[in-house]
Amino acid sequence: MQEHSDATNVYVVIMAGGSGVRLWPESRQNRPKPFLKLCGDKSLLRLTAERMLPLTTQDRVVLVVAQRFAQLVREELPELPESNLLLEPSSHNTAPCVLWAAMEILRRDPNASIVVAPADHFVAPEEPFVQTLRDALELVEQEPQRVALLGVAPTRPSNAYGYIECGETLSSHPDAYRVLSFREKPDVTTALEYLASGRFLWNSGLFVCKARRIVELFQEHARELQDLYRDLTALAREVDTDRSLATSRKFESIYNAAANISVDYAVLERVQNAAVLRAERFNWSDLGSFEALEQLPNQRAPDDARVMTVNTKNVYVRTAGQGANKLLALANLENILVVDTPDAIMIVPKGDDQAIRSLVERLKELALEEYL
Repeated sequence: MQEHSDATNVYVVIMAGGSGVRLWPESRQNRPKPFLKLCGDKSLLRLTAERMLPLTTQDRVVLVVAQRFAQLVREELPELPESNLLLEPSSHNTAPCVLWAAMEILRRDPNASIVVAPADHFVAPEEPFVQTLRDALELVEQEPQRVALLGVAPTRPSNAYGYIECGETLSSHPDAYRVLSFREKPDVTTALEYLASGRFLWNSGLFVCKARRIVELFQEHARELQDLYRDLTALAREVDTDRSLATSRKFESIYNAAANISVDYAVLERVQNAAVLRAERFNWSDLGSFEALEQLPNQRAPDDARVMTVNTKNVYVRTAGQGANKLLALANLENILVVDTPDAIMIVPKGDDQAIRSLVERLKELALEEYL
């Protein structure tokens, strides 16, 4: 990764906990979505890390990921300092990992600002995305009590994303608004109303704040994580600042006892002075489904030598697993998703994410672990 840093006190926290169940059979337990090359010849994790380097330096990129993926991370990001790899002994959604990462960063730099980002999103072009994050960082430097969220201008009435309702414009930034409310994934009719109103943005899952402030907000608002906050705070007094909290033998039992809760629900939705920046000069997707993958710009059509269709309509084919001489032939089909991997072929109605979840659950029931 090549560095082009703007600020020495900016840290990036990348959360690589996404399992990508709706992307089975491409996403598997031993190589989940962040490690897949869904947008070219680099993994989503690699793309995310490189995307953040205009904001900071390599030694200020912190990755939180399950212990069992440590080797995959080292293969994807060999330049990542070992001390910046925070290995979760167990997964508890996003809130515990954000609290842990913020506390580790605060021990290094009491004045640190942090950008918190999922590891498995699509962004293009990257320059306006980075500029929006710069604007968010400037906002929290001016107003350290703020949390600045990134809201994406919706392009369609999607029911796949959460929404943020915007209030008045902040005097400090023309594209920043006071957050009025968070709305979970709506039905299509409600999403149409949101789009028509012009007051709602997609919740991208990215946010910016001072490390000290997010830790304070966990103490103030995350009632489900008060034990974790208390125990990590006590642990921080015992562990030297040049060592991770995870080096303590107490850490694993403390972390394993944490509640399973998202940072949105635990903290962000409960904050009174959150702001949201409107981002509309780039394409963004959380790549949460095959439908989202199909909607990416510049999607390459299947190779006609390997996929043959006759009288098909609205059929999406992904053929990453085909052998060199294997032909996939489809005829008289409509609204179908076909995913062909080296050891599995899935055929389901397009847009039916529940069907994919049901298949994964059935594999678990049958103890077919080798396909999960």
